[in-house]
Amino acid sequence: MGARALKVWQALEAMGSSEAPFDFEAFFHVHYAHAARAVARLTGDPARAEDLAAEALWKLWRTPKAHGTLAAGWLYRTVARLGFNELRGRARRGHYENLSYAGG
Repeated sequence: MGARALKVWQALEAMGSSEAPFDFEAFFHVHYAHAARAVARLTGDPARAEDLAAEALWKLWRTPKAHGTLAAGWLYRTVARLGFNELRGRARRGHYENLSYAGG
């Protein structure tokens, strides 16, 4: 354990926290592939699903309140919302593309 990590750990202990710091790298390795598969089933586009899973993990990284024991639930809810947003965006684009073709 590095000196900085040791200081963080000691500060957490001093605050009375029994919870270890959030290990984002380990969380990423455990959950990325599953999140990408889940959103791929929703959108039908595996390549776009990988982007959406990475975006959800980036949002998790930037949201410290989501770190901890409930991070997996937060991640999968976020992935589902991003997937539904993707589907809505496709439908909206398709609608306006059809209008532009019909208009001449």
